[in-house]
Amino acid sequence: SVTVAGQGTYVVNANGTVTFTPVTDYVSVDYRQSATVFITAVPITPVRYTVLDTLGQKASSTLTPKVVPPPAPITAVDTGTAEQGSVVELSPWTNDSPGVNPGTEGKPDPQLVPTSIRLCRPTDAAPTCAQTSLTTVDGEYVVDTSTGKVTFTHVEGFEGTVAEPVTYIIANNWTGFSGTGISTNVLIPTIIFTAQAAPAEPAPAPEAEIVSEVPSTTTTTTTTTTTTTTVPEIVPEDSVVLPETGVDNDLELFLLSVLLWLGVFFGIPSKPKSSLRR
Repeated sequence: SVTVAGQGTYVVNANGTVTFTPVTDYVSVDYRQSATVFITAVPITPVRYTVLDTLGQKASSTLTPKVVPPPAPITAVDTGTAEQGSVVELSPWTNDSPGVNPGTEGKPDPQLVPTSIRLCRPTDAAPTCAQTSLTTVDGEYVVDTSTGKVTFTHVEGFEGTVAEPVTYIIANNWTGFSGTGISTNVLIPTIIFTAQAAPAEPAPAPEAEIVSEVPSTTTTTTTTTTTTTTVPEIVPEDSVVLPETGVDNDLELFLLSVLLWLGVFFGIPSKPKSSLRR
């Protein structure tokens, strides 16, 4: 057997085949680990071997295995927003992909497993993260292991984007030789402050009605009684005065005219010796 440091070990089997077992995480080709991370691989070191035929003749060549990465999920940063006083709900797998089938093992394409999501403490190293809840200075993160959703509940009074984003891991269901693919990324929730509407100003109190009292005035009325003394009117003897009958003056004149006419007709003197007084 031959071991190449940092790459793996070659073992010659009894039937003449050679098995190469790479060390953990070693790949010999470049690959994309996530939407923003591209890994440049360390080229594998060829291993020389020899073989004899039945005549004892020797031949040699090299072994240059190709180690491809497992189809690990390709992940992206997950963000979410909620108003202050509410929780942020994150579904990290919705913007991740399960990875690409290398096509060397005849296996079906991998699928993401949302229920595999776990949180990483600052001291954890992926893929060994196993936390289902985690508390930071910003608040608490909790994983619903039945769905994979992560909820963030901020501390009282918190506003803005978290100061300590939390790392999560997610796996696919790859069944190839390398086993399940696991990748990481971060959760970055934001809490926004929503200004409350100012309370309505109370309606102004109705102005008090000003009532002015008019001082009462006492009016004294003095009634003056006038006594009128009727002085008898002196009527000349030759005047004919009809008594006061309350009849209209025109009617009086008419009657007087009739009387005068009768006097003339019957010979009554025009000047009576006595006068009628009113």
